[in-house]
Amino acid sequence: MSMMAEIKEKAIWEHHLKQLSGSVFLLDWWWGEFQKSAGRGVCRLTWMGESGARAAVQIFFQPFFGRIGYGVVTRCPLYAEDITRDEQKKIEEDLAAWCAGKHEKQRWIFWRIEPLQELEAEFFGALKTFTRQPQTTLLLEVSRNQEVLLQEMHEKTRYNIRLAAKKDLMCRVIPATEVTKEVFNAFWNLMGETGERAGIKSHKKAYYWQLFQNASLEHASDVYLVLISKENQALAGGVFIGSGNTLTYLYGASSNRERNSMAPYFMHWQMIQFAHTHGLRWYDWWGVNPESVSHDAYKNSWEGITRFKEGFGGIRTSYPQAREFPIDACLFKAYQLIKSII
Repeated sequence: MSMMAEIKEKAIWEHHLKQLSGSVFLLDWWWGEFQKSAGRGVCRLTWMGESGARAAVQIFFQPFFGRIGYGVVTRCPLYAEDITRDEQKKIEEDLAAWCAGKHEKQRWIFWRIEPLQELEAEFFGALKTFTRQPQTTLLLEVSRNQEVLLQEMHEKTRYNIRLAAKKDLMCRVIPATEVTKEVFNAFWNLMGETGERAGIKSHKKAYYWQLFQNASLEHASDVYLVLISKENQALAGGVFIGSGNTLTYLYGASSNRERNSMAPYFMHWQMIQFAHTHGLRWYDWWGVNPESVSHDAYKNSWEGITRFKEGFGGIRTSYPQAREFPIDACLFKAYQLIKSII
């Protein structure tokens, strides 16, 4: 039987994660430290068995009024490859009991889970809700031959990649430790152009800057700011995060200028090759629409970006719907009322 323990040391946490199946950057130590800098509480739990780590969870506490708030469990638990259904059920029950318990200096009114896979435990009173992270993504297997990858792309995508190669574009892959104010501001300006053009709301500027600062402080070597430019003019940019065998495209933006240069196509083909060269297996596009327009997570505003990403190929992967577990029924109802108003 596995035993649950809180982990407070980076080396131990990273050692345990390496024993589990798969990888999710949301469980990386540096990401937790980044969330701390944004004012959230962080707790890291692992379950240990005789053979080593059996599961891991990184939990965030989101305050919204003083010490009152709620817990968030996203894209986890991450399990050992040989986990049994009974063991998974017991771990989920342990997690639920921990979240519903007392927390020093924090008052939880509910907790939310966006699981990596379907839950085995049966929880009465759980409410299905929307997911904060994209519920559907595309995973492109970049470990394969690059000619095969090109052949499997949509004809228009292949054409645009080859067209972009003739436009004298330059790609800069900048590790977090080397992100200066100058290059960051170039990316932020692209984010502003994209937001105005597409009506997309982004985080505040300080949020993105702090992401790179925390990644640098924690020596996260697989966090990159990518800029595509022509004649020293930034035309596209993105934030990419490596974790385990996966490179994730987290944020992206492009300029209104030189649209016929196909800079976004150039950026992604460069980063697909980058992932391949660095021995990674997957390129995670992070978010696309579900296949069915009737799905609760389908967004009309995502139709264009979904078509763009689908053009590169990949396997559509969906995650279970999020669930919320009320702890303080009265405060939870008050929270729902406030959210419905604002």
